[in-house]
This record gives sequence, C-alpha cells and structure tokens, in this order.
Amino acid sequence: MISGYPVTDRNSPQVAGRKTYNPPYLVPRLEEVIDQIRPLPSYTMLLGVCEEDESPLIVELENSSCGPIISISDNRYSNQQFLRSTLESVCRLNTKSEINIHLIAPNAGVYPELISHPHLIQKYTPYDMASWVLVEEFVKLGRERQAGLKAKPLQILVIDEMDLLVQDFEQDLLKQFLWLLEIGPELNMCVIATISSKRILKEIKPLLNSFRTKIFGRIESPIESSQIAGRPFLDLSGHVPGVEYTIRTAEEDVKIILPQTDNTTYLHTENNLPSED
Repeated sequence: MISGYPVTDRNSPQVAGRKTYNPPYLVPRLEEVIDQIRPLPSYTMLLGVCEEDESPLIVELENSSCGPIISISDNRYSNQQFLRSTLESVCRLNTKSEINIHLIAPNAGVYPELISHPHLIQKYTPYDMASWVLVEEFVKLGRERQAGLKAKPLQILVIDEMDLLVQDFEQDLLKQFLWLLEIGPELNMCVIATISSKRILKEIKPLLNSFRTKIFGRIESPIESSQIAGRPFLDLSGHVPGVEYTIRTAEEDVKIILPQTDNTTYLHTENNLPSED
C-alpha cells in the first residue's frame, strides 16, 4: 500500500479510497512512490497511482503506442500540478543523458523542481518567437532521426497552455507540428501538453485528436467533459483539482491520484481555486 498525507488537516484520520468530494483525503508523496517502484528501466515516467488498487501507473516513453500526452482541465492549477508531478518523476527516474526536456510555458517559475534539474535544456514563453523556432528544430531533428541518425537521448517537448502557442501558427508550421505529434513518438520525441477545457476553440480540436493519451482533471460541466472526452456520461465534476484525474487511452479509462511534489497540498474548493488570470 502507498501511504501519503491528507490534503486537508494533516492531523485528521488518514482515510484511503474516498469516493466522494469530502476531506480528509490521502495523497501520496511523489518521492515515496518513486522509492517504492525503483528500480525501473530507463525512459519511464510515473503518471499517477490508480485509485482502484493503489498500483502505480508507469509510462514507457520509448513505447510509441502512448503517443503524445495532453492534460485537459477547466482550471490552470490542475494542469500545472500534472506537469510538476510527471516531469519530476522523469527527472528522478532517468539521467540527463537519457532524457532531455524543453519547456514552453507562460510562467516557467511555477515549475521550480523542473528548473533545478539539468534535464531541462531550454525554456521559452509561447509569446517568444524562439518557441516557434524550437518546434521547427524538433521537426528538423525528427527528420534526421527518420533518416537513421542517432535517436538518443529521448527528447520531451513540454507545452503548457498549448493554445497560446499554436493560435498564431502559420499553416506550414501547424502542419509541421501535426507531423511531430503523429510521427515523433516513433523517433523518441515526445510532446506533453496542457490546455484549459474553456479554451478549446474549433481550430484546436483537430490537434487534440493527435494526442493518443488524454488526461482529464476536474471539468465542472458534465456536458463539456463528455464532448471533449468523446465519452457520453463521463462526469469529471467531482474530481479534486490537482489530485484526481481520469486517463483516456485507446483501450480504457483509468482514474488516478496524482502524487504530489511537496507537502503543502490542500483541498481546493470552488471558493479557493487559484485564479485563471
């Protein structure tokens, strides 16, 4: 069993297996989960702990079947927590010579753990033209790898709030980005992105279809969540922001608990969710 700490009062009784949106609620510490699952093969990432049986859900990043990954939630906090936890697991489970990370984010400062790791090669904002150049460089590297050149280290392109990056893409760059999403996983080039469910515009929906693995945080509207997920009656309104997620793959839906990178997590309610501004 993986233990943890409550998201509310740390002195509250530790209750596992909660099925309702009421405290207290155990959230595993990332470092503890990683200590329990080591050793693992290289090129792995921890997505979370399955709520049903508390088993860790591991992704083999060299396995192209998982494809690019996107986190979708109706609040920025859930998406940021997903990146903080999963990318920290990448850095803890792999060396810099095995995996390099490149970050495009409106505010890289919300990822202090990632910034402290040598795995992070470069970081840009989506408003910086250098981020466009980075996408082009990824595509160029992918073409070279397709031609049989060295396919290591594995490269991860992280795009927080993807809509801010692609909204002004010219048609040619958009096609290149789609190529990266579709072919990149076979070339050890992985895209991990986030987007707010409130900012999925018509022109962005085709991009979402290229993400083979979708991670859903809290989405308050059941109608919106079922439309985005393509799954009737999928209700994500009860998910605890930054803690509970549902993973949709081609085969199944899995509900997970996200291991936390620090001990300051608390239960977010409608009244104290971090601002979207």
